[in-house]
Amino acid sequence: MVTQVFKITGSGTTLVINGVLICFEVFQAAGVVIEGDGSIIAGKFNGNAPPETITSVTGVYIWTGTVSSDWETESNWYDGNVPVTGSFVAIGPLPVNPPVIDNTSISLGSVYIAISQSLTINPNASLSVDIANMYSKGILNIKSDATGTGCLLLNNNPVLSTDAEVNVERYLQGAAKWQIISSPVVGQQMGEFCTVNNLRTNPSDPSEYALAPYNVVADNWSPLTTAIITGEFVAGKGYSASSPAAGTVTFTGTSINIGEINYIPETSGNRWNSIGNPYTSAVLASGAGSFLDVNANVLDPAYVGLYVWDYSLNGNTGDYQVISNGGYTFPGPGGEDELNQTSIALGQGFVVKAKSTGGAISFTPSMQQLINNTPFKSAEKSDPALRLTVKSGTLENNTVVAFKNEATPGLDPGYDIGKLKGNTNIALYTKLVDKSSDVDFAVQTLPEAAFELRVIPL
Repeated sequence: MVTQVFKITGSGTTLVINGVLICFEVFQAAGVVIEGDGSIIAGKFNGNAPPETITSVTGVYIWTGTVSSDWETESNWYDGNVPVTGSFVAIGPLPVNPPVIDNTSISLGSVYIAISQSLTINPNASLSVDIANMYSKGILNIKSDATGTGCLLLNNNPVLSTDAEVNVERYLQGAAKWQIISSPVVGQQMGEFCTVNNLRTNPSDPSEYALAPYNVVADNWSPLTTAIITGEFVAGKGYSASSPAAGTVTFTGTSINIGEINYIPETSGNRWNSIGNPYTSAVLASGAGSFLDVNANVLDPAYVGLYVWDYSLNGNTGDYQVISNGGYTFPGPGGEDELNQTSIALGQGFVVKAKSTGGAISFTPSMQQLINNTPFKSAEKSDPALRLTVKSGTLENNTVVAFKNEATPGLDPGYDIGKLKGNTNIALYTKLVDKSSDVDFAVQTLPEAAFELRVIPL
């Protein structure tokens, strides 16, 4: 139980707290007895110290929502001060206007969301917090649109009641196009997700919804989900999904994924596995401490990359783009510099190829980034590279030959990236210059000295 009062005074009375008491001021007069195993959250505490079973916290920023839902408006806070970095924030059950974080990045020490209250993070905002506590019917919303997605980085285990609610949106950019998604929440049933978000259905069987895991044995996306499926999304797993119109889908759960998330890939068939970002923040894809850095030993050395489905390629029939440790490995129309993706957005899934020996694929908290990105964003300048393109009608396919001093004519894991062919009608790739592998490569990296001296099998 969570209650809120403005001031506690009196004499000769007993106050029993078994939940959380959010107060603007507590004055413990002579003869007032405080009992229970709950907590007092108070902006000011006067009088004798309560028993050890009760925790009193001073210096709390208490949300009143007097004039609006704007987090940055001073008059929406009890003492007229907007919380600063590391603050303890309490959102009590009384305010009519629940707080909304918009167009800013905030870092807090703790936040309490009381009964029937909510906190919303807009698409252009982010929140980093050490401890989050949500009580009965408390709600946390993370919003998304075509420009970005709100971001939450939670550093410790959340304390949630069994009927608290977390809603995380993910914007799907293509109407009736397939995209790979991954759930950031705990407790979301797949069948419920399909019906609530109105995913497309199979024209020949309306009971089947356009949400499918990757079938490693059959090497395809199957089976489709039915509305009666009560199984929940698996943390770190990717699913192909399609909505009838561009817009947001919402993951709704009782908590969010935090800490280290391990996913055990299947090693049967061609060993392709669909996985995805399990967090409510972006994840660093390449570079030191990134997903590829941490998991390089679990992935096939000829395929140390993240394969992202891009529905806009091949005349909007789609194909895979690849992210690797090279800055040139995400080519697209307009130049390599435009689509060099270095992070994986909230809710974004992708495909990887596991080693035959298997092992756990890990997502670690240190990979998390406070970035409000969408798929195919976060550009940086690339290393020198050539993008070769073949076209046939509306179909188009690319391969990249890049140059880096540290590269060799042989296999350079993470820089020479095998081709995942997403369209059976067209594919362009190269073979290693030293002929040490029979793999078809989407990206081949050579030493810069080889720029004018090598014949590259195409």
